[in-house]
Amino acid sequence: MFKLNIVLVLVFSQYALSQIVKIEQCKLSDAECIKTSQSKFLKEASRGTPDFTLKSTDPYLVPHFAHTFEKEKVQVEFKNVVATGFRNQQVTNSKFTEKNGAIDGEVDHKLDLIITGEVLLKSLESGKQVSGPITIEASLNEKLNYVLSPTTTADNKFKGLTVGAEQKQCNIIGEPKLTSSAELKNALVKELPSKLEDYDGILKDLKRLAVCMVADAVYGVHMENMRVSAADYGVYNNA
Repeated sequence: MFKLNIVLVLVFSQYALSQIVKIEQCKLSDAECIKTSQSKFLKEASRGTPDFTLKSTDPYLVPHFAHTFEKEKVQVEFKNVVATGFRNQQVTNSKFTEKNGAIDGEVDHKLDLIITGEVLLKSLESGKQVSGPITIEASLNEKLNYVLSPTTTADNKFKGLTVGAEQKQCNIIGEPKLTSSAELKNALVKELPSKLEDYDGILKDLKRLAVCMVADAVYGVHMENMRVSAADYGVYNNA
């Protein structure tokens, strides 16, 4: 019977990564090895694979997403969003613990994210709207928690791992920087005065909302890449 507590190949398939990066095998107890290898994987695999086995995470494209500020009765839409920075992130904490035949994973990531795109703000009361290009720069920590469960072949040999649903926690460091045109700010005050007298407050909420929505989406793709890679990478320990 295989043992889970000896070696972890970072749950990433050597087959899927053969054209991208070689991953070092690490003991579950060797946090530094795991952090270093994961950071290397995240950087090199961020461009994806030619056959789309792994999807690109840097740059990450979001055609459209929206949110409504209920109190102010303002709808915000983001279009043609491009996020970069995932490639250069750092794994600051990585912990894998065997528990009841599975592995509990907890990984913290730190990254500087740059988001560009078009924003449209619409008053749900008057129907008036303003739009324009924006750029958001932010530093953040993203925590991922998930459970890895082993799968076996018909003859009870280790085949791969299934990756359970992840829990994501986005924590922004400091205040994100938002750059927009003077025309957008002037139009915001002129066209939507009844609910947006303090437009700086709305823009503050808007940029924090955009950062975490995009970060959570990018890490969602990262977890899907992990699931594809972990499903079948062969026996890593026959002890």
